[in-house]
Amino acid sequence: MSEDISVQIGRLERGELPIDEQRSLAADLGRLKDPASEAALISLLGSSDSIVRYNAIIALGFDRGVRSASTIFTSLLENDPDEDCRSASAGALGQMFQKTKDRKVLQAVGNAALEDSDEYVRRSAYKAALIVWGVPPEEHLALLRNETLVVDPDKIKSLLSESNGRTG
Repeated sequence: MSEDISVQIGRLERGELPIDEQRSLAADLGRLKDPASEAALISLLGSSDSIVRYNAIIALGFDRGVRSASTIFTSLLENDPDEDCRSASAGALGQMFQKTKDRKVLQAVGNAALEDSDEYVRRSAYKAALIVWGVPPEEHLALLRNETLVVDPDKIKSLLSESNGRTG
């Protein structure tokens, strides 16, 4: 870890890092692989600033694929006041758990696809649910590129039902 990043993390831990620097730090930490940067990113998920949270979600979920943060992503998906953070959390869960059919993740993204107040979040969660369930690579890419995808509530209910009926 570079000294500059290390100094910034120290300032963050002491509550001395301004929001604009927290935003940059959250984005920069995605490329690092050490425990200190991971802990800093996890702490940034609790920021009061939506851009800091968003950047930390992207860094942990997409850049680093830190599955241990999935509980936090699920909570953000369910409770974050910012729709971009909720959408990014859904996407991160889809990215990290693709083709796993993970019940908890499917439940979280499935519920968001059916119930979130924001259409963009519902669409992101729907895509994540399909990706977690497992789609062929060409369909996966098409899903990610599709900006007008309509959530199919029956498909989500079917995936959730199948997921709950699975053993193991």
